[in-house]
Amino acid sequence: MKGGLDDPRLQQGGDHAMDAENLEQLGQLADARERYARASELYAAVALDDDTLPKVRVVIAESAVALAARGGRFDRAVAYAERFLAEPGRLTPAGIEELEKLLASYRRLIPKRSVEPPVPTPSRALFRWRDEMRERYYGKAA
Repeated sequence: MKGGLDDPRLQQGGDHAMDAENLEQLGQLADARERYARASELYAAVALDDDTLPKVRVVIAESAVALAARGGRFDRAVAYAERFLAEPGRLTPAGIEELEKLLASYRRLIPKRSVEPPVPTPSRALFRWRDEMRERYYGKAA
């Protein structure tokens, strides 16, 4: 049965999550984050399967969101939560409530994007320099 608790992706995801915890304890945080992210991908894939039961889907979806956040990927956690909540008929009411709480929590942790600085425009000095070079090498300014 694909998409249920016996789905091999859940075992792989669980293995990645356990490896990530061990790496975290060893102080290898970058590697741990990668493992958490991979685990969250696997869990999310299972939760999005059509034949996963709502109660099972909720548990797996919450795990996918939490693992993404544990890996420092709050943007991914938010995206997963939004994706799962986009199909409320496939979740239990309690699951919807819990995912909404996680979504609200992780949204606050995404760094606000600052306004991009305007693209600098070439200064007049740059054009003067260009014209001087053209005069020097070509004998005329363009």
